[in-house]
Order: sequence, then C-alpha cells, then structure tokens
Amino acid sequence: MQASIASRLSVNEFMWPDSSFEDDLETCRRAGIRGIGIWEDKLGNGRDEELIELFGQSGLQATVCAPTAPTILPSSFFPGPSDPQERIEQLVASIHRFKPFAPAQFVTITGTDDSLSKSEQRKIVVDGYRRAGVAAAEIGAVIGIEPIRLADESIITTVAEAADLVAEIGLESVGIIWDVWHHWDSPTVLEDIKSYAHLFTVVQLGDWPDRPHATDRAIPGEGVIPLDRMFGALESAGYTGWYDLEVLSEPPADDSVPKIDNDEMLRRCRRGVEAAWSKAGK
Repeated sequence: MQASIASRLSVNEFMWPDSSFEDDLETCRRAGIRGIGIWEDKLGNGRDEELIELFGQSGLQATVCAPTAPTILPSSFFPGPSDPQERIEQLVASIHRFKPFAPAQFVTITGTDDSLSKSEQRKIVVDGYRRAGVAAAEIGAVIGIEPIRLADESIITTVAEAADLVAEIGLESVGIIWDVWHHWDSPTVLEDIKSYAHLFTVVQLGDWPDRPHATDRAIPGEGVIPLDRMFGALESAGYTGWYDLEVLSEPPADDSVPKIDNDEMLRRCRRGVEAAWSKAGK
C-alpha cells in the first residue's frame, strides 16, 4: 500500500448542498484535498466560462462528477423527465457540458420504472448506458454505475448484478462505482472486492452510524464500518483509483454530519480515513 492516501482523496459536492461551487473549491484547497466531484446543479446557468477559469486556477482535479439527472429511468432522488429517452438526452448533454472541466468520470444510478417489465427496464438501461458511455469516451471520461441498497431506485443492488450489467453494456468506458456504505455488510463484500475491483471507477467513502434507525452517514472512522479491512482488500485487489468522500443525510437529522461546518467536516474525514489507512497498512 502507498504510505499515504492523501493524494487519492476526493470530495463529492453532494456533501455540501448549501454552499456554492466557489466555496467548495476554497474549502478543498484549505484542506489539501486534490480532487472534487463537481455537482452540475452548482454550476447554475450562464456562468460556465467564469467557473471553468476559476476551477483551472484552483489546481483541483474533477473526479466523480454528478449530472443534474444521473439516471436512465426515473428516480425520486433526481427529478427530471419521466421519459427515459429524454433523460438519456439530458445525461449526454450534461456529459458534454462537463468537458472543459476534464472530468475523470460520472456518477449514475439506473433508476426504475414499475410501469415497465424488468426486461423492458433493462433494455432501456443498457441502451442508455451505451449512449452515455460513448459520449463519456469522447471527452476522455468514464461512466460509473452505482449499485445501491434501495431496490425502488435501482434495477441493480449488488456488485455482482452491476458487473453483469456492465458486461452486457460492453463498453470499456462503463464501470462500477463502489460505495462502502451500500456494501460493507454484504456477506460477500470481500469476495466482491477481489472479483470486481478491476471494474471499479471510484470508491466512495462514508461510515455507518453506531445508533439504531440511522438515516444518515457517519464521518469515516466514526461509525462501525471496518474501513481498514476495506482498504486492505481494495489495495490487495489492485484498486488504484480515487477515494471519494460522500457523507450524506436524508433527511438531515439535528445531529447529522451535514450540520457540521464544512472545514471541520473535512478535518474529521481526513483524520478518520488516514487512521484507517494506516491501520490497513500494518
């Protein structure tokens, strides 16, 4: 393992819904973070040239970026057109909008549509990802498909299902986003990492709060996930990509992480991640 994880840490702007793009760049700079997952909603309208210049001056790299509507099928998380073809067009347009930021990749989930059969949903998803994957490759990026716990938001929930979907799509520019929060307690987690780490476009970091009925995520190292074991397995499997901080709360609880000052949040995130990384390397 590398002596330090610092050069591979990224921050996802989803963590800070109430701050501006400019503020997020400055917060990352102060914390010594090198990568940022840009959220398209924070770019607004009509300011792209200004924000592209500002981003270039920041010295940060665009890592796992988030289109406004990052799903093929409808999603309650990400409003937008109900017609999948319109969503695909919007996703492709977002990919091209990001080109001047030189993004490494894009985060997506499949979405779902219960009015369609499972086979119909899958065909639409496969076709949509083929289009999005081609668009991403044209700008030197990749598409990451994130399997999540919530079956009402995604037609895939396990890493193995995501790998099957990626194989069916059949493009090198489409892979898997592996979020530790969604998969740490799977009975096959270590086997999945060993088998599929070569498909992982990014690893997203959060923690599982040590309290019942939690709906938010804890700061890495402050919950119950054995991050040191996850790091050890990932690095042993040959993973060499970004580790993206994504600490969310939906809905926000009074004591949830998003209520913490952004600078303090990043300090605690780095402290927890680096402690787990150090433990994994021993």
